[in-house]
Amino acid sequence: MSFPARDLLDLLRNHQDGIADPLRSDLSEPEILELLSRLVVVMAAYGFSGGREISFARRSEEAGVHILPVNFYSPVPDVSRLPAAWLRAWRAGKGFDLRPGAQRELLAGLGKWAPELEQFPEDPVEGGTGFYWNNPTFCRGDASVYYSLIRELRPRRIVEVGCGMSTLVALAAAGRNGPTAMVCVEPYPEEYLPAALRETHAELLAVPVQEVDDAVFARLGHGDFLFIDSTHVSKAGSDVNHLILRVLPALEPGVVVHFHDIFLPWDMPEEWIFDKRIFWNEQYLLLAFLLYNAEFEVLLANQYLGREHGELFRASFPKVDIPGGASFWIRRKSGPASPD
Repeated sequence: MSFPARDLLDLLRNHQDGIADPLRSDLSEPEILELLSRLVVVMAAYGFSGGREISFARRSEEAGVHILPVNFYSPVPDVSRLPAAWLRAWRAGKGFDLRPGAQRELLAGLGKWAPELEQFPEDPVEGGTGFYWNNPTFCRGDASVYYSLIRELRPRRIVEVGCGMSTLVALAAAGRNGPTAMVCVEPYPEEYLPAALRETHAELLAVPVQEVDDAVFARLGHGDFLFIDSTHVSKAGSDVNHLILRVLPALEPGVVVHFHDIFLPWDMPEEWIFDKRIFWNEQYLLLAFLLYNAEFEVLLANQYLGREHGELFRASFPKVDIPGGASFWIRRKSGPASPD
């Protein structure tokens, strides 16, 4: 059967924007997925052959998607061939000191701040700009620890890279401590954030962290916080590379650093990889940075504490229904390795 390929090209050129609605009305959801998958097969067959690979990749990127071949060179894992047992069995080992005793001691001490957490409502208050528990981005365990660490360590300066619900927690805790300088680096701030920051005179830098002056981080001193909730992906030009490989080594002694969505000492959750197709690799670079690194120490690993010491977590924070979280806290022990 000869297919009029030019007719198809003309159809897509002239009616591309109008094709989606008929798809939804004429086809069932399984049929739509079948159609799309068959189109992908055709694209892959011709896009990755005949010397079209680079041009095809560029045109796809212009359309807002990356279409990658499945092979062993790709940074995206082939989950159809990835044994789940590998993920379950993997655990960071030699050269990575979790300091479990110190973690438990610090966690137990943070419990004295738990009564103050009662100030937060379960749901958003109409017209309000404060933190609330039933939010989709910063879970109870992580929020409880962040608030309590600020109250416990009383940082004079906090720099957040990646802001939102965590920022509202920090503002509440810092407000109890007294004067605390706060800089929020967030290129895509949520609508509520500028209003919340104006009320506290915190500074918002709505730019990528790669464009932030080094002096912002150089001003962090002993006991100050660098809170990182990044794109979670190490790649050319990424914020993750910039922060771990450039900012962290230059921090002053005593600076406390947070990373979010870190599940060390275990691998990423199976559900994220197999069901949600989330392939973040930040925690692998962070682990490599920490291996045999005597200049940084682990303070708290919320995932570890929730899984291995859940009863202690509940005792410290009774309001937390599921102990743990995905916050990972470290601290600079000694000074910068070398001057600039």
